[in-house]
Amino acid sequence: MLQRDTTTQGRGGNWTPRSVGDTFSKAGYCGSSFNSGLVRFHDEASGTEVSTLAGDAFGSVARYVGFFAFDWLGRQIGLIDAEYGQAGMPETLIFDIGAGEIRGVGSLEEFVERLSDGTIKQLLSEDALVTWKEANPGRTISFTECVGLIHPLFLGGQATLENLEICDISVYWTVMGGVYQKTRDLPDSTVIGEVRGRQY
Repeated sequence: MLQRDTTTQGRGGNWTPRSVGDTFSKAGYCGSSFNSGLVRFHDEASGTEVSTLAGDAFGSVARYVGFFAFDWLGRQIGLIDAEYGQAGMPETLIFDIGAGEIRGVGSLEEFVERLSDGTIKQLLSEDALVTWKEANPGRTISFTECVGLIHPLFLGGQATLENLEICDISVYWTVMGGVYQKTRDLPDSTVIGEVRGRQY
């Protein structure tokens, strides 16, 4: 079972995106954080913002997604409309701006089951979160922060502790999304200079 973080909360009201409806608002999850920030559920303020940020980064596909949660690494979780999902069914997707990829993880019902049976911990890399917390004792992740990549994986960065830093999640998505949009279609051999303008 997940444990609610009593000192970490959002700043908005309930969030009921299309396709998802009131699945999480009825459970009292909107604006809540669990397991030291492992997974957090959007409120109206964060949900509205990320819908724009994800669209800027990944383009039109994000228009058909109802984002309802996000994890400690800043990955956004949402449900895509049935006509765009696998086999013509709504599908839960994880948008990972640090890797520049979108990954399907099953139906909304399967995601809810993961919350109940604890397998959400493996899905969202709780072991890595614990390791990061041990390396950063006393540091908590607020509702508006994430532990983001300094050098994104899509530009050759490594998934290591040294390549992680805590940052404002909106700034992280704005900067990484802009870089991803500018570099996604470049040949693999293209040399990219230092990414400037990060003000986390």
